[in-house]
Amino acid sequence: MDSKYFSFMDTTYRLIKSSLLFWVYLFKHAIVLGFSISFCTLIDVVEEILGGNAQAIRQLFREKSKRYRNSKILSLLLIGLTIYFSAFVILPFPKGWSSAVVATIKFVCLYMLLLIWILFMYTSYTMVKLQLPAKQAALYGFYLMVKHFLRSFALLLVFLAIIWLSGYNAVFFLFFAPSIYVMCTRAIIGSIYRSDREQSSVFI
Repeated sequence: MDSKYFSFMDTTYRLIKSSLLFWVYLFKHAIVLGFSISFCTLIDVVEEILGGNAQAIRQLFREKSKRYRNSKILSLLLIGLTIYFSAFVILPFPKGWSSAVVATIKFVCLYMLLLIWILFMYTSYTMVKLQLPAKQAALYGFYLMVKHFLRSFALLLVFLAIIWLSGYNAVFFLFFAPSIYVMCTRAIIGSIYRSDREQSSVFI
């Protein structure tokens, strides 16, 4: 019992440290250019932790991040599109516009915003699991997102839940949210890459 307890506490500590290092690497790579690098590295490190790797977390981050240095354009697109669609959702429209038109535009932009982030999750996980470059990972990620609609919807619900909880608790956001979301992503779509692995050769 004691060994299981200490193992659980050690894993929890390592996951918390991984979340903090995610933020460190995010700012280290200037956020706009480093989001995909940091997130893919976090996915890779969490996989190692849950797989029993006892290597130092900082060292794991340092080693794994080198694999994803060429994904800066993906980060730039993600942040750019997020800002673009968020502006339509948040900012007010001119007074002369019909409320129905404004509501439709806001709904479409919100839908696109959520779709982009779910696609990013699939793309990142594909880059880690199949070691594909960003462009091919995005194509295969889109294919999986459409094929596994219910899993994609579950991923969206978890994404929204994490955002909602983070809005109420900054400690949760900084220390727990990144690793928890990666573990949820792993639970929801991790098995896809085992069952669909042979089909990924089409995109390689």
